[in-house]
Amino acid sequence: MYFVDYIRSRVVKTELERRYCDRFLRGFATFEVTRVNIEFIRNDQEWNNIHFELKEDGYPNLEDDSVLSPEILSGNMIASQYNKHCQQSENHYG
Repeated sequence: MYFVDYIRSRVVKTELERRYCDRFLRGFATFEVTRVNIEFIRNDQEWNNIHFELKEDGYPNLEDDSVLSPEILSGNMIASQYNKHCQQSENHYG
């Protein structure tokens, strides 16, 4: 498991808690959206930035993929992008 996958699981849990609060605490505490911004840094410079918002759309579903699809945030995807970035950096400077 990549650390990004752990972050993804925490984002999904946060979104499910937001949905719960929105349903049962309406009028006391209403949360309409979960905003996520993740910056990836290499050698003191940002090489990737992922930003997205989560909110209910359509019929409720408790499956992880319905809350946050793997195309948006995935450890394998980030690792692949990072490897490409490192190879490009080596070719550019090496």
